[in-house]
Amino acid sequence: MLPIIMNLTFNDSEDESNFIELVENYWNTMVKVADKILGNRADAEDAAQDAFIKLYLRFSKYRKYSTKSQITLLYKMTKNSAIDLYRKNAARSNSDIRFDMRLDVLSTTSKEDIGLIEAMNLLSEDDRDLLMLRYFYEYSIRDLAKLYGIAENSVYKKIERARARLDLALKEARNE
Repeated sequence: MLPIIMNLTFNDSEDESNFIELVENYWNTMVKVADKILGNRADAEDAAQDAFIKLYLRFSKYRKYSTKSQITLLYKMTKNSAIDLYRKNAARSNSDIRFDMRLDVLSTTSKEDIGLIEAMNLLSEDDRDLLMLRYFYEYSIRDLAKLYGIAENSVYKKIERARARLDLALKEARNE
């Protein structure tokens, strides 16, 4: 089900059609991203809708961006909206679960997890996002290719390079 934001209007019909296309093509993906953080479909839809509204309010600024850049921006907005909502919910429930805001993952405090967190934090945001989408959120190569707007072979290569950088970062984290 598409959100109420489909009723928003633009002064420019081209902007409106581009925005509607983004909503139709990426609504479910953004809800899925938020749901992995929040664990609640209704909250995930709220977080995704919040991200789309933020994009809508600034669309005149972002219209010159490529579709790939708009999708990346939307992903980050959705992730941040979900994190904000998670914080509000956690503050209300006084949860004992630790949420690592830099990695956007639920984590224990085992030595192995801390090493991985430290290594992931040494990576660029792009590498970290790609690895999180692939291995934590379990996106397929096909889904990642669609999300990034590149060929599947390019996604394989990006993941391979990111994993190599993660291996180096893990070695650095272990030696310190």
